[in-house]
Amino acid sequence: MKYKIRHRAYHNSYPQLAESVLAVEARFFKIENGFVAAWFADRKTFPDIYINANDVLTIEPIEEEKE
Repeated sequence: MKYKIRHRAYHNSYPQLAESVLAVEARFFKIENGFVAAWFADRKTFPDIYINANDVLTIEPIEEEKE
């Protein structure tokens, strides 16, 4: 099963901080110590991305297409 994780992303654009919403598709995720760790393909030792849990907006399951 895959998950769609929507989260806030911050960009340093002079003279102010800009905020946008990004989405990533992850095969695995884990919430621990205030962060969401996500793996895109297979579960390796280190996650592919860490997201601050305060910036996560939604985590939704995605139906995988069957061949």
